[in-house]
Amino acid sequence: MKKNCYFLFYLAVSFFFALPADFVVASYMPSGFLDSASCAAFTGWSCDHDNNSQTITVKFYADGTDTTGTFLGSMAANLPGNSGVGAVCGGYINHAYSFTTPASIKDNKAHSIYAYALDYPSQLTTKLLTGAPKSIQCACTSECAPEGSRQCSGSGFQVCGDFNGTGCTSWSSITACQTGQTCSAGSCVTNADCDQKSYKQCSGGNVYWYDSCGERGDLYQDCGDNAATTNYRCDGAISQKEMIVKDCVDAACSQESEWNDVIDCSKSNKTCKDGACVAGDTTPPALSGLGPSGTLYDASAILKVTTSETADCRYSWYDKNFDGMTLNFSTADRLAHTAAVALSGYGNYTYYVRCRDNGGNINAVAGRISFRYASSQPVANPPDNPADAAPPVISTAGSGSQTTTSGSVVLNVTTDESATCKYDSRDTNFDAMENTMQGAGGTGHSDNVALSAPGDYTYYVRCRDSADNKDKKSTRIDIAYILPKEGPKISDPTPTGTIYQSAVTLAITTDKVADCRYSTADKDYDLMADTFTTPDGQRQMAIVALPDFGNYTYFARCKDAEGNKDAQAAVITFEYANPNPEPEQTGTQTGAQTEPAAPVSCAEYKMGTSDDVCDRAPDCVCDPDCGTGADSQDTDCVSAANQPASNVGITMILAGAGVLILVGIVAAIIIVRKKSAGGIDESGNQSDIESV
Repeated sequence: MKKNCYFLFYLAVSFFFALPADFVVASYMPSGFLDSASCAAFTGWSCDHDNNSQTITVKFYADGTDTTGTFLGSMAANLPGNSGVGAVCGGYINHAYSFTTPASIKDNKAHSIYAYALDYPSQLTTKLLTGAPKSIQCACTSECAPEGSRQCSGSGFQVCGDFNGTGCTSWSSITACQTGQTCSAGSCVTNADCDQKSYKQCSGGNVYWYDSCGERGDLYQDCGDNAATTNYRCDGAISQKEMIVKDCVDAACSQESEWNDVIDCSKSNKTCKDGACVAGDTTPPALSGLGPSGTLYDASAILKVTTSETADCRYSWYDKNFDGMTLNFSTADRLAHTAAVALSGYGNYTYYVRCRDNGGNINAVAGRISFRYASSQPVANPPDNPADAAPPVISTAGSGSQTTTSGSVVLNVTTDESATCKYDSRDTNFDAMENTMQGAGGTGHSDNVALSAPGDYTYYVRCRDSADNKDKKSTRIDIAYILPKEGPKISDPTPTGTIYQSAVTLAITTDKVADCRYSTADKDYDLMADTFTTPDGQRQMAIVALPDFGNYTYFARCKDAEGNKDAQAAVITFEYANPNPEPEQTGTQTGAQTEPAAPVSCAEYKMGTSDDVCDRAPDCVCDPDCGTGADSQDTDCVSAANQPASNVGITMILAGAGVLILVGIVAAIIIVRKKSAGGIDESGNQSDIESV
């Protein structure tokens, strides 16, 4: 009976362990792609379906596998991707990577780049990513030239040479000079052989002699210490003191004036006057000596005004506030102010004057300068109300000097009365001017001017009022036409050629830090809605999902921190091809028709084991090396993903039922044995129970 029990127990255990491996534990290898490998970076994505939310590590090797190649480094695949990655990785998009290409393989030689993802959670096995290996060849950069040249470094010298056979030169390690020697012009020389007082050079703010070996010798000239003066001035409300700064520049002593802030008078509710803080000034400057007055007989006049304190003064034809006055007096000491004006015709003239002191105080009531301009010849019965003899007054309203980066500019002027205005590139009289501005009969005048090429342009404007008074002096407008600065330069657009995955990383490189966008149509940067992500401001990436097989073209444009945009879009074009094209039909010839071969029919699809070789054969086994899910290159994996869950449920029910049946059989045998061996015998004695 013991033997029967052991046999049944062995049968139950054997049945349990005979179940398929994927019935006990579902385990997946990582999936992902090496999308591109350039001289700037290796890019792609990877995730592990055992836990799609978990970040996994990608390792990179050159010229061989993870057991034969040169290890280049590793990084976590945790950069943001897009919906294309999310569709493969269970909705999680932070599985992209961008690994900076190491300088060690930038040696003018061809290299094969391998990318492996570490399995989660064991970290013991690796999976070669789809798309690897990829080939690159990057030029190296020479540090020095010509080969064989030498330079001093520290207490020795270095030699320029190609030490690793890459075709690029670099400086060797330092060869130290012996005791008592100094490096001079790339060679070690005995200190006694150096020419003393060979040249002068600045050191520590003074001038020193140096020998031919570069060693500092005797002091040639002491440039002295900085010295404060007794001069003070005001910068707004700040009191400043002058300092004479002494230094050594180009092997000679120099000195310059520097004004340092002493105190902010406004913090004590005071103002700065003549370099000192004084009680708050609320009184505007008093105006005196306003002139000229009376009758003038010359066609020009000098307007004059004197202020009781230092101030800035302005004037106008009409009584305006200080900021509205656009004509300035000239002054040397900011106390006496003058302005030369031209008188266009006989008549009465009035000018209004306002001044502003250092405390910002402005005259509440404008000063007036009034006089009459008359002919030196007597006029019989002069009219009491002379006719309008003054030409229009022109104001450029801040547009007298402009800078533009476009090939056209708008000239704008305003007149103090209704007028017609003309302009020309020559300073000539009104009637000879070639161009008439829009706005004739009003006070606002403008015109659009085309600029032929970058450079400086000058235009002259004159106006005529309804009384036919014409400006005798032109108003000048200066235009500076400059070309816009060059935007970022884009290189290394990828991918190219043919790809076989539905999620792809668009990548470009810029020559400086920039923000980049892309679109399926060539648009201006500001009209593109999709943006690249970047780890360093220059390597730009965007993961996109491809809806169907075919040719794809994307346009990329970038803008730098100063707002300069690239003149032309970079184009990324490639073909997304079907990794599993429909197989050609085969079969037997029957008469004039060919009977198709019978399709492979699978009652159940199973998960194969990984051997780093993708087997696409329709054999009811999903090869994990081909990828899993909808993007797999093995059609068995696609069918396995769509396999009804009821098959697994039935299998589990049957397995469970089998185990219960075996347990029941064992229990029944034990009960029967107890009754036969451990009960009361015919004599009424208790018998021993034989253990099973």
